[in-house]
Amino acid sequence: MQELGDVYCSVEKWCELVGKFTARQRMMLRGTSLDCMLRIPSVKMRKNLLEFMITTYDSSRKRFIIRPNTDGISVLNEDVYDIFGLRNEGDDVSSMIATVQLDAKKIVPNRFLDKITGLILIDELIKNIVDTQSYDDDFVRRVVLVLMGTVLAPQSTKFVPYRYYKMVEDVNAIKSYNWNDFTLGVCMDAIKKSVEDLEKFKWPIGNLALLQVQVIS
Repeated sequence: MQELGDVYCSVEKWCELVGKFTARQRMMLRGTSLDCMLRIPSVKMRKNLLEFMITTYDSSRKRFIIRPNTDGISVLNEDVYDIFGLRNEGDDVSSMIATVQLDAKKIVPNRFLDKITGLILIDELIKNIVDTQSYDDDFVRRVVLVLMGTVLAPQSTKFVPYRYYKMVEDVNAIKSYNWNDFTLGVCMDAIKKSVEDLEKFKWPIGNLALLQVQVIS
């Protein structure tokens, strides 16, 4: 099995940012369906536990078989609600992302891109949120991008995929999306792909905090 890298999911980074929000910034986020994420506790990602859980996943049964000859455990939309408070209702986010062209960078305004790398850097988004203390639509866009990049559907430790901007482009529409189904789908699809070849195991992308909390609770 190859050497493991960093776990992309970082609830700690998200919670650290939440702790720096002003009262006006918190109020601004109440207009979204994601204000429940302001109340989640900080969770340190435990790589040994995650590795064990991921390698016990039976993709044909869609369950984690912790012990032989048992039914194992599953992670469902109801669990996402119980753990994070994300309601399982609303528009399909995955379908909307699928409409984004391959050159998704074109839809991202330059103010969201790092001048050197051209990427949507998570740390740069955070710095802008904290330094400016703004509470306008761009603030909401940056916060939701950070949330996706650290907890809901992380793809990297450093940046957010360009296509994610499509989900924050219309700020008023954010509250109408089914974030519950989205975060679960990204996580479980990635776990399935990882266990298809355990000899080349690598950390799956997505909300691994969901998996970890479900297992230890």
